[in-house]
Amino acid sequence: MTSTTAPARTVRHGMPWWTFGIANVAVVAILGTLSWWLLVDPAWSPFGAYPQPYTAMLFWTIISTVWLAFTFGWTGPAGLPQPLRGLAAIATSVVIGVGITLLLAGVYGSVDPTFAASRPEGTGFTAGNLVVLFAFFFYVTAAVNWEQWPWAGLPQPLRGLGELALPAIPTVALYALLVLPNLAVWGDPATAVFSIATLIGWVYSVIVAVVVTGVLLDNRPWSSIRSPGLRVAVSLVGNIVIGTGIYYLNLGTALLLLGRTTPARSGPA
Repeated sequence: MTSTTAPARTVRHGMPWWTFGIANVAVVAILGTLSWWLLVDPAWSPFGAYPQPYTAMLFWTIISTVWLAFTFGWTGPAGLPQPLRGLAAIATSVVIGVGITLLLAGVYGSVDPTFAASRPEGTGFTAGNLVVLFAFFFYVTAAVNWEQWPWAGLPQPLRGLGELALPAIPTVALYALLVLPNLAVWGDPATAVFSIATLIGWVYSVIVAVVVTGVLLDNRPWSSIRSPGLRVAVSLVGNIVIGTGIYYLNLGTALLLLGRTTPARSGPA
């Protein structure tokens, strides 16, 4: 009698799962290294775009990928066969990321000098791309922790449009509260709640909590809450608490391994 519950030993094209995984890692590593040499490395890159505007374009391209994949469920590229689907997704993400960067620094920056490309040391680009810190948190948690509530019952692209609009409100509010006092031309860093370095470390730690609970743990423990609205509230607070714990754990580990004087000797973050 043949069992129908035996685990599949191939992923696609007859490749064992581990071969397919290694091939994916190898392709990503090669493309990542080549991209680094082309766009970032000071000795090899012909563009001189690092750290800015490269970092701004990278941030906005990352959040563009989140919008396309999580918010809109790859609506558009999903209808294409591979490899056109993947190439279209990459091209769309890059075009959106580069386009937002240029609009902020070149167009809006001519009205509001906080975002101007001409600011020294790329500060205008940095002021714009740090919106992505909060956007990454809210748009990922909306998809993986909130399970796209309250828009889950809508078809795409209506679901994506609703999910794109509402998280933009807390994203911009937290950005205005925590980033602009540090980087706006009218700001005074002495009055800011956090320094930029602390803010980046803390928000990244909260994002790690979102990814761990939402993706690695299949939205546990939040999925045990039956009420969608309550699940949103509890996961929001819970991820912030867990992320804050991750931040202090990492900070303590870094101080233990590196000491308190190493960051100062290494220069500004």
